[in-house]
Amino acid sequence: MPELPEAQTIASDLNSALQGVTIADARILYRPIVQNPEPFLELCRGREILEVKRLGKMIHFRLAGDCHLLVSLRMTGQFLLGQSGRSASSAAAATAATTAYPPHVHAVFNLASAAGPQGEDALFYRDARKFGRLLMVAPGEFAATLAKLNLGPDPFEIDPERFAAALAHTQRAVKTVIMDQSLISGIGNIYAAEALFAAKIAPARPASSINIREASRILEKTRAILTEAIQLRGSTVSNYSAPFGPGSYQERHLVYRQKGAPCPVCRATLAQQAIGGRSTVFCPRCQK
Repeated sequence: MPELPEAQTIASDLNSALQGVTIADARILYRPIVQNPEPFLELCRGREILEVKRLGKMIHFRLAGDCHLLVSLRMTGQFLLGQSGRSASSAAAATAATTAYPPHVHAVFNLASAAGPQGEDALFYRDARKFGRLLMVAPGEFAATLAKLNLGPDPFEIDPERFAAALAHTQRAVKTVIMDQSLISGIGNIYAAEALFAAKIAPARPASSINIREASRILEKTRAILTEAIQLRGSTVSNYSAPFGPGSYQERHLVYRQKGAPCPVCRATLAQQAIGGRSTVFCPRCQK
């Protein structure tokens, strides 16, 4: 699943291409990815894209008329810019253009004007495993929708005291807590493992055992790693890629997926443990 740096990269790419562009119309090719496809299509048709930004791990399209499109990419969701095929001169040609969409495309947003470096006039939502979801928020309903999503503060916005307090009130493993989107939004398995290694904190430690100094160090290292990962367009592992290309932060991973390798600091063998149902690699010597 794309985490904060990947979602930020995708949002930045889309914003640079689509800000000020109007959605002429849309098609849903796989209905389960949205609730009530007909109202969804009606609400996005003819709307100008005012801004594309990140909301936790989600992509947030802010549209004219106080409409909002929220996209949870889940495991394999992607956005691609391409050609709509609307210039086809016959029904048969239009059908051929539809079948020429990239594999696993489940939603198509036709744009009223060209966007992207090669004059693309369509935005495709592609999702090989079909786990992603698209939610159109009607005018006046955004605040209520945010409340239902129950997202915690962003890692770049939460203050150290609030972060420390969130850790202090639970016995769960610290790694599980910092991946809890209701407490702090945007952090997943990759960056939780890397941040805790950088902070020299064992991922299985009860969160309540983390003192204020350690909590501040975790937050500081988390922000530094996220910032560097954003600069490098995120981590391309599995099938993540943003509209304008993949990321390279995976080349700087120190522990994620490095089970059995020597610790880059002390040379001890990196161990792996299941924490909160997720595999976690750590250094048993460095991380206390």
